[in-house]
Amino acid sequence: MKILRSLCFSSFFIALLIAPMAFAQNVSSGEKAYVGGYRQGSVDSLTRLVLLDDNTFCFSVMAGSLDLLAAGHWKSNTKDTGISLHEVRIGKPLFPALSKQVKGRGDLVEFNFDGYSLSNAPSPVFGFAATDAPPASLRPLFSPENTSWATRYKLPPIKADKVRYFFIGYVEADKYGKPSRVKLVQYKLSDGNTVLVGFDDVQATPLMNMSANLINDVLFIDGEKFGKKDSLPPEVMQDVRENCIYPVMQPDKVRVKNKCAEKQGSNCEEEDDSKNNNDPMLVPIKTLYMDLNAIKGAPWIDRKKVNSDSSLEQ
Repeated sequence: MKILRSLCFSSFFIALLIAPMAFAQNVSSGEKAYVGGYRQGSVDSLTRLVLLDDNTFCFSVMAGSLDLLAAGHWKSNTKDTGISLHEVRIGKPLFPALSKQVKGRGDLVEFNFDGYSLSNAPSPVFGFAATDAPPASLRPLFSPENTSWATRYKLPPIKADKVRYFFIGYVEADKYGKPSRVKLVQYKLSDGNTVLVGFDDVQATPLMNMSANLINDVLFIDGEKFGKKDSLPPEVMQDVRENCIYPVMQPDKVRVKNKCAEKQGSNCEEEDDSKNNNDPMLVPIKTLYMDLNAIKGAPWIDRKKVNSDSSLEQ
């Protein structure tokens, strides 16, 4: 099972692990037995699944420095026994890019790359063009020799008229793990002359779809034993909703609630954030695909020659 969602954990996770689950009567009679908490653990990791009484679920993993969350819907299977679980995910850029204007750069543009996140991208590639037509060829972003990664890498400055559009992508593999094509994200560069690009490996991971069966209060996921059902009190259920379910299912309401908490006494629900949008995040124009033979030339960055830069640290 690939359940890989990087979200910040809140204090609810600890309670989630130790609390024994009361529930309301929102599910069907056949689904009622599934509502509860299930966990699977070892010395180094702990995985928890909570099936809520409104047919939503939260899947969490804690393994060393890795904290993962996934949320979605669950329902009883119409033809087979058991239930099915389908993840819901907020769509975010595969390669998030921040842009800002730095004085003194003239007509030059500087590209910075986040080494930590891009270390998870399979064979990343990069290219740019003066028009929105994809470049005829792409170059590997990094050399493969060195196994260590720096926090930040940067390219030599590029003339702005040559880089009105840039393309960042990675090599996709088929179901057998064999490289099949290049997946690219296209951006248009307008006002900024300094760009920071990263990689969101969550967006590159297939959505979680699983089947589960409850046998003698023990949950089996995709045929494998997961954990025994326990109970969680109402306050822990609400924590799960607020910190795992709502950020995915109702992100706008969560955002407004957080802003209102920062502006006590104001009628902030009626405020229009779009009028004060200073977000440096670039919006991708489109996603496209190219053949593997489009990758040509030497890597842009020789990782043996680490070149860190903090000019775009947020």
